[in-house]
Amino acid sequence: MDTKSKMIPGPWKAQLSDNVGRGWEVIDNESDNGDIIAAIDPDDILTELGHSNEKTAQAIASVPDLIEALREIIEYPLNVEGYNSLDAVRLRFVAMKTIARAALAKAGA
Repeated sequence: MDTKSKMIPGPWKAQLSDNVGRGWEVIDNESDNGDIIAAIDPDDILTELGHSNEKTAQAIASVPDLIEALREIIEYPLNVEGYNSLDAVRLRFVAMKTIARAALAKAGA
């Protein structure tokens, strides 16, 4: 028996629920019937403190993209052929920042 759990693969989508009183939810955008991954409580005290349920749902929905961005950063080559070591470090740093910024933008952060 496989004891390792796997996350539902993305893409996930944040949407306002069709169900009355349900608020925002995160669904599996690839499933036939939009399986719910997470539901954000519309009566949550956090909304009274100024937090956005929509932004929370968008952040949760971006988890697969954030994980993919981290994988890209980890797998980015340490050496870039044709560049001296300092230039290679700079290129790697710029590439990692670009990947991270794109993932954060998808998360609405």
